[in-house]
Amino acid sequence: LCAGCPHLGSYWALKQALKKANGKVPIVNGDIGCYEQGGYGIAGKEYKPSDSKESKGYPIDAPYETLDTNYIMGGGVGLMQGQFHAGYKDGPIVAVAGDSTFFHACLPAIVNASYNKAKGVFLVLDNFWTAMTGHQPDPCTGVTATGDQAKVLSIEGIAKALGIEFVEVTDPYDLKATQETIEKALKSDKFAIVVTRRVCTLQALRMK
Repeated sequence: LCAGCPHLGSYWALKQALKKANGKVPIVNGDIGCYEQGGYGIAGKEYKPSDSKESKGYPIDAPYETLDTNYIMGGGVGLMQGQFHAGYKDGPIVAVAGDSTFFHACLPAIVNASYNKAKGVFLVLDNFWTAMTGHQPDPCTGVTATGDQAKVLSIEGIAKALGIEFVEVTDPYDLKATQETIEKALKSDKFAIVVTRRVCTLQALRMK
């Protein structure tokens, strides 16, 4: 992840919040975007597969060790509620996606979570751009692919319109506030969405 990337703050805050899970074993489901690097494990640890039926937790020492799953675009929030409905109770269940993925592939899963009363925490890392594939605009950018001004769509507004009651927005550069917001979401007995919002650092530098 780039120096100053807001996703580093989001992952740090999530790591600190999960430390307070009282020894339970969380599952963090990833998705496709810059933040998918949260599951590449470049810190160099090797974990051997096991046939044990007991949940085993592994420490998150670096942001790149955060994610447990990373399947397809929009898959993280779907896997999260699947794990909930399958009866996983050994720890918190979390999903992570970006603003582009939120609009492109997560909306049906949010409808499903709302309607079927799933429980878990969905982090939407909003950096205003489709950054991983070249900084194409998305519905959060306010500009179309041809450079025309466009209406900015609200992630939190859409989530609420889909029936999600717990929706909060935080700045991932404010580590304390972001951690506290995630901790609050983890304690919720409902499906919770936390939007961490800060423009992509590369775009901020270009604009400056």
